[in-house]
Amino acid sequence: MAIYGMGGIGKTKLAKTTYNMNFDKFDGGSFLADVNKTSERHDGLVSIQRKLVSSVLGKNVEKIYSVDEGVNKIQEATRCRRILLVLDDVDDRDQLNIVLGMRKWFYLGSKLIITTRNRHLFDASEVCRCKMYKVTPLNAQESIRLFSWYAFGKEQLSEDHKNLSENVILHCKWIPLALKVLGSSRCDRSIEVWECALRKLKAILDNKILEKLKISYDLLPDDDVQNLYLDIVSFFVGKDKHCAVTILDGCGFSQ
Repeated sequence: MAIYGMGGIGKTKLAKTTYNMNFDKFDGGSFLADVNKTSERHDGLVSIQRKLVSSVLGKNVEKIYSVDEGVNKIQEATRCRRILLVLDDVDDRDQLNIVLGMRKWFYLGSKLIITTRNRHLFDASEVCRCKMYKVTPLNAQESIRLFSWYAFGKEQLSEDHKNLSENVILHCKWIPLALKVLGSSRCDRSIEVWECALRKLKAILDNKILEKLKISYDLLPDDDVQNLYLDIVSFFVGKDKHCAVTILDGCGFSQ
């Protein structure tokens, strides 16, 4: 199964919850977090393989010196075991191809879950056979409940902070990560502190949120698309779609 959506939307949380709820139904498993970031290290893929084998076997495996050796050890570890495997934040087609190559070794009944920001990783015909699940932003009521739990420890907004809270939620754009970070940081603060935070929020999002969301921006295919994205969010948010398309077409962008 593939879980995809924008950064901060809750893909990792959903995959982790699914893993924790079902792990004991399998002979072994592994939750491999931040695959993209880990694979960027010089020994990244080997490190991922080492963690996978160690988790499945239930013991620490230290000696894997190459990707090819890791492939063999994964095959041995998964040959007769039903496993539950999660690969979190897969970003590159090469990472995905390695995973797809592993599927033929998995014992009958094993399950694989992949999370990614990049829906186009799954355009290849072989990948399209897996189930796809798009994570969408929360609705208004869900956003209020999530923010309230982190800010006030209950499902309802505090009456003293209701108007300010609704403004904060609006500026979070119903993104779970933003609601969680800002709700936690506002807990037990005075109204004056909330008002100050809201003024800052209107100018810039929290650094933790920006760090996550910037990854999605960096995944855009080239400088032209990134610049187009910046033009849209800078000048066309809330504008009529047809008007925006007409202007962009006039600048040389096709619809």
